[in-house]
Amino acid sequence: MGNAYGIDIGTSNFKMCCSDKDKILNEKNIIAIANKTEILAFGDEAYEMYEKALSYNASNIPVLNNYSYFLAMEGQDLDKAERMSAQTVKAEPDNATYLDTYAWIFFKQGNYSLARIYLQNALDKTKEPSAELFEHYGDILFMLGEVDEAVTYWQKALEAGSESAELLQKKIKNKKYIEK
Repeated sequence: MGNAYGIDIGTSNFKMCCSDKDKILNEKNIIAIANKTEILAFGDEAYEMYEKALSYNASNIPVLNNYSYFLAMEGQDLDKAERMSAQTVKAEPDNATYLDTYAWIFFKQGNYSLARIYLQNALDKTKEPSAELFEHYGDILFMLGEVDEAVTYWQKALEAGSESAELLQKKIKNKKYIEK
């Protein structure tokens, strides 16, 4: 029996469990476990937990967003990711995180024009855009042939403290999109 860890994300429902039967916690803990699992690169386990969380509440917006983003990051089941992400944007059209996810799915599908629209909207909806938003926007601009503008946004991502500084420096130096 392995350990599964639940993280309290704003409720008083923190639990730590030590057996498979205890893995069925409340859906917020399942979300945290899935995210923790995904971060540790155990994708299939995380996806199973997202599916389990959605079986309890198919309209759970944070789960739909996180699950669709991880699918997009791995380039898996992009049609499913698009459907789930569309629900999040419909529910919260001013949420920059959800708009970014939706844009990134379109990017992964090769629909750069639509990706640009949603990511520009995400940038417009946030007072302090994250490094990731800047980097994603630069990637989209590069794919649309706007290389100088892409470099500008990659530089903004670097200045905003991106965790992928080394990759960004290569993108800027080579004026070229490089996949993570």
